[in-house]
Amino acid sequence: MLDEIKIIKKVVSSYTSRDSRLDFEDLCSEAYLAYLEAAPAYNPSRAKKSTFIWTVVRNRLNSILAKKSTKSEIPTDQEAIQALLEGEDQVDPGQTVIAEERWQELMDRFSPGAKVVCFLVNNGEVYFNVSKPRQARGIIARELRRMGWPEEKIWNVFREIKQAVKKRDEKAR
Repeated sequence: MLDEIKIIKKVVSSYTSRDSRLDFEDLCSEAYLAYLEAAPAYNPSRAKKSTFIWTVVRNRLNSILAKKSTKSEIPTDQEAIQALLEGEDQVDPGQTVIAEERWQELMDRFSPGAKVVCFLVNNGEVYFNVSKPRQARGIIARELRRMGWPEEKIWNVFREIKQAVKKRDEKAR
């Protein structure tokens, strides 16, 4: 069990080293729980135990972080965003509530992978210039590759996000 704990702590520390706002002990608790829940499903013929633990813990932490990102306070309503960009001090509270509801609806439709991408973008995990979408996609894709995501998953998640935003925009019209 000591080896398992070391692996779990290593995974958790990779998350807390990227974002100092994350509490190491809380994430460790979640990671231990995830491992204990998944341990009976471990099949040595499919993967090494360390790989199994790493995957189980990483998936749980990504899920937790994605849930946190859905509580983001970033307005997605176009009028609210425009008001902020133009430097207006006051944003209509009604617009903010509507924007938050639309954001929550959008996030509820996303897969866990799409939520991870949103978390990276919303929490400043990755810096990019929003006026250059192709360059931004490339930067996000590099970060996801660094996290161990395969190419197919990255581009499927990008497609999912693009389609969901397009549907949301069509619905808003």
